[in-house]
Amino acid sequence: MTENESVNEIFAQSFRDNWNLPAVTDYLSDKTVTYGEFAADIAALHMFFELTGLKPGDKVALMGRNTPRWITVFMATITYGATIVPILQDFNPADAQHIINHSGSVLLYIDNHIWDNLEFEKMPAIKGVISLVDGKLLA
Repeated sequence: MTENESVNEIFAQSFRDNWNLPAVTDYLSDKTVTYGEFAADIAALHMFFELTGLKPGDKVALMGRNTPRWITVFMATITYGATIVPILQDFNPADAQHIINHSGSVLLYIDNHIWDNLEFEKMPAIKGVISLVDGKLLA
């Protein structure tokens, strides 16, 4: 068993043991996600990653407010075997683009208001940009 499989099994057991219990809450909207909902969202992102051709070890940049969706993308990425590249939402656009490019990220999850200030054409390795707000493709 690899190290990643061991961590994944710990997460899977926690989800099974706590299926109907609250896992994370967005305190701005007061919406709580159960472990079962969290697990289903992670599984859906794993399917999306597979369909997009994301491979274990590929990098996924994540930039936005700490929300249940942010946590879901983070957890889905690491349990899939890809590498997460978290970027502080307060970075200026030039610094964020530099980190994204330097990291070799191929996917970018981002809050819409941050995306409005970035220039997609200056991030040539990024194959897709997904909204952290609603999961829609931004680019």
